[in-house]
Amino acid sequence: MWTRKSSVSISKMTPEDFIRAFKLAIKDPEVRDEISNIVSVSLREDIDSLRTVLQEKEAKIESLEKKVSSLESQVEGLEQYSRRNNIRVSGIVERPNENLATTTLTILNNKLDLDPPIRETDIDRIHRTGKHSETSSAPRSVLIKFVSYRTKNMVMINRSKLKSTDRSIDRAYFVSDDLTSQRSKIMYDLRQLKRDKKIMDAWTRDGNVLIKDSHQNVKVGKTLV
Repeated sequence: MWTRKSSVSISKMTPEDFIRAFKLAIKDPEVRDEISNIVSVSLREDIDSLRTVLQEKEAKIESLEKKVSSLESQVEGLEQYSRRNNIRVSGIVERPNENLATTTLTILNNKLDLDPPIRETDIDRIHRTGKHSETSSAPRSVLIKFVSYRTKNMVMINRSKLKSTDRSIDRAYFVSDDLTSQRSKIMYDLRQLKRDKKIMDAWTRDGNVLIKDSHQNVKVGKTLV
């Protein structure tokens, strides 16, 4: 126990004297235990405080991640909805100075036997997608945005008529929804599963992914991976 006299003497110590005295003191087991207890308590308090802060941060991060995921899903859904009047047509041969609207409408009207036929006034925009490739002979697909959803829906209802026997698979025409990149990736993966016979079929309807499993059950697939 420190006395007033010893306390006064400590106050008059030089830094060197204090260090020497401290080195001698810590050789005492009781002193070492007391110092260890003080340090342990302090460390535990710091660790507990740090753990609490980290848990709070993790909870905030998790909450923000959920909000971001929800917003991404909403944005993706809105993007797909903005394409509801669009279709993509594959297999139409590219020609120099082509009249794309006339060529495409002739194929669709004749192959789908549309009544009434689609007219150019039913089209808002039409163009090839992607860059022209010098190394590939495959024609770029045609993107069509119709003025009305009704016209687009008429094409989609009749698109199965394109499965004709007068053209080989490498020259076949295909009509599909204009999908966002996320849903295109999902459909690519589903086609792989179909080839592996893990599902019966997969297709889209108004941008919604539909899956027929091995038990003939049809369910709506996820819109985001």
